[in-house]
Amino acid sequence: MPFRIQASPCCPVVLAGCAVEQTDSMIAIARLVLAGEQAGFTVEQMIQLLQTGTSVEVLLSMIEWRLLHCASEPCSSPWMM
Repeated sequence: MPFRIQASPCCPVVLAGCAVEQTDSMIAIARLVLAGEQAGFTVEQMIQLLQTGTSVEVLLSMIEWRLLHCASEPCSSPWMM
């Protein structure tokens, strides 16, 4: 069964076929992933950045920069991946 995220904290999340309560942290992570994907990052790239020491604050800044500067046209990343 696919992983799906609901918008409301009272709705269950289905993860590997098991319903679990959605927490505020899960909602925040889902929003971060969606924003990152809109900015052109893959989930794998974001995980790699975090695992190599990039803080969530810096990752958010990178996402914000790409969303602001690459809104109308594709943009290459100024960061090495």
